[in-house]
Amino acid sequence: MEVDLNYCCCFSLLGDTLWKTISSSLKVNRVALKNRIQTDGFRTPNVTLVWGLSPWVNYVDNEIKYMVFVRYSWDVERNMFSAGNAPERHRLGSLDCRKEVVVDLFAGIGYFTLPLLVHAKAEMVHACEWNPNAVTALR
Repeated sequence: MEVDLNYCCCFSLLGDTLWKTISSSLKVNRVALKNRIQTDGFRTPNVTLVWGLSPWVNYVDNEIKYMVFVRYSWDVERNMFSAGNAPERHRLGSLDCRKEVVVDLFAGIGYFTLPLLVHAKAEMVHACEWNPNAVTALR
């Protein structure tokens, strides 16, 4: 059962005090409430930032065998990030794609596009994406 924490009386009464305490306890800069993914064709997350200055986050994929890291940036209120894709991202990054032109038909925020360019050394990747928020994050 999903509970909308924005409307629970205890959360609304405590407000920023609660989120600041949680942020401090976890040693994080942001706190967000997450709900089910929207069924809008883009799989837009249903996330609300309740503490912090910006919903934009960075994730550095630092697979130890790579000397060059890949940094993903995205707005958690507008884009998803699937940490479960790590094995496939790393597998694609381990390929030898020199002199190859690759088409990523579902580029998103660059889960596979960036490892293909950075690690697999693809000559060119055509990153196709229809979600304008994902395109903004990929740029």
